[in-house]
Amino acid sequence: GEHRGQSNSPMMVGKATLLVLAALAAPIIAADAREYVLEFSATALSSHRPLLVDSAARLQDLILAAPTGSTTVRYTYTRLLFGFSGFLTDVAVTYFEGVGAVVELDLGVNKTTVKSWGLDRIDQTDLPLNDEYKYRRTGLGVDIFVLDSGLNAGHDDFQGRVGNGYDFVDNDSVPEDCDGHGTHCSGTALGNEYGVAGAATVHAVRVLDCDGSGRFGDFIAGLEWVDEHTATNKVVSASLGGPKSTSVNNAVNSLVGRGVVVVVASGNDGADACNYSPASAADAITVGATDINDKAASYSNAGSCVDILAPGTEITSTWIGSSTATQVLSGTSMATPHVAGVAAQYMRRLGPNPTAIVDAMKSDAVSNTIDDSSFGAGRNNPNLFIQADAQAQTAPPSPAPDPPPLTVYVRITPDANPVQVSWTLSKLDGDLVASGSLSMANAPLVERLWSVSLETKYASSQQYRFVISDSGSNGICCTFGPGYYELELDGTVLKSGGQYGASETTDFTVVQPAAPPGGGGGGSGSPPSPPPPSEPPKLSDVISRTNLIIACSVGGGALLLGVMVLLGRRFARSRRIRLARDESRTALSPKRERSHAGTTPMAHPV
Repeated sequence: GEHRGQSNSPMMVGKATLLVLAALAAPIIAADAREYVLEFSATALSSHRPLLVDSAARLQDLILAAPTGSTTVRYTYTRLLFGFSGFLTDVAVTYFEGVGAVVELDLGVNKTTVKSWGLDRIDQTDLPLNDEYKYRRTGLGVDIFVLDSGLNAGHDDFQGRVGNGYDFVDNDSVPEDCDGHGTHCSGTALGNEYGVAGAATVHAVRVLDCDGSGRFGDFIAGLEWVDEHTATNKVVSASLGGPKSTSVNNAVNSLVGRGVVVVVASGNDGADACNYSPASAADAITVGATDINDKAASYSNAGSCVDILAPGTEITSTWIGSSTATQVLSGTSMATPHVAGVAAQYMRRLGPNPTAIVDAMKSDAVSNTIDDSSFGAGRNNPNLFIQADAQAQTAPPSPAPDPPPLTVYVRITPDANPVQVSWTLSKLDGDLVASGSLSMANAPLVERLWSVSLETKYASSQQYRFVISDSGSNGICCTFGPGYYELELDGTVLKSGGQYGASETTDFTVVQPAAPPGGGGGGSGSPPSPPPPSEPPKLSDVISRTNLIIACSVGGGALLLGVMVLLGRRFARSRRIRLARDESRTALSPKRERSHAGTTPMAHPV
């Protein structure tokens, strides 16, 4: 049964405070009270008792300040929205509206059944059926929360995959199904034999009673319970609905915003789904129904608030009464769990990303394959038919090959007295990379050139130290002639000179950015290869095809030389680019943002 309570007996159910009547006490409900759902905006709460920092405390204070005997609270909501549901007299309605609450009658929700080929149909783009259900993923690791009439947890189709749940009708942790509707929907979503995602875990959240009826207040409390649940990959299947409710839609949209995919039924009134909740919730996935002949069901609500169509007429699934019971039902309630199961498949591949899942689901759906109902125009709007996720798991991109090696050039033109000139290039961690020397045997004023290849990796940083020394302690300029040396990295001169006495040290750091998009691995995400140049450059001419950040220091003073984009630059000494030491250039790619306007409202229990 349904226990209604008074405000002095709180029991915590997650973050939704359930106010339960003491065992033998009668509920204190005014004779003229009716059931309402109330929501307070952040502005309304912030303007009340500013010294109360916590919004939940402000909500409680507003409730306690209601006229005596006018209000009996059933649930308070503090996670997805701030508000409560319960019994209010007209005096209470006037009071709460006066303090900024949106007050709506809790008109209730109902299941709708109008009386499984469904699995056979969602794995193929067209008829005829082939008596097979092929799928790539089973929903393993995904938790599906079925907000409905409960679950026959002892049914063979769910063995080993029943997670914890809650009963908001009887206010306990045993959501046993005495109606059958919830068990049927759960079987379609994830049953071993009748389900789309046969390895997902089911969590029954009972918000409908044994007659398939319930209250929006219970439904919002159920959504808050889902939000608080510790599961990571969460899909909600809600085959229920009622009149349009701002509070219900806000709660659904808030839950989606927290990474939960919410799938709802469009409803079975053959009307505009935008007039119902949660079918009209902008961020839910709202589902219409089709029959075995690829016709839209005449009973199915349609219109701009519907996102996708799925099998809903004469669907066989699990039932109550035994561990093997089955039943055939029809309705958008039956279509909804097909889509919830497919959402679990997508979530297995894409993670808890509702926007990406909706986009992929609509992209993979079959367009314009469902005929309109013979008994009501526009039932096939929108004409998108769900398909089981048959795409391969997105493979991680192949590791990018190492970038082309960089080349360090050391040029020395000795003076007329090259007693002993030597140089070393080392990593700052001590490893010697290369070295060279000149002596009296070398002709003076004749340039000598060394080239050193530096192997690097993407997204890496390496510090180097170059040291040039002269055993005569007088450098190579200018006592015995205009000697000169130059240290260059792929076209950029890092240091030059000759008057250095006994030695001179130059430290520099090479920073390789992340690999370019596609990683060069040839996967599906790789960009197309650029056309080959009309005249292939010689390998020795190509200096760099990467973005480099080179920081150079002389004598301990760090100098940012710049950010260079060297794309196929040919080396020619006469064209070398020398970056001024006070110059810094940075190339930034604009961040691209996508917005997803949730056009997936939802519907009632069907």
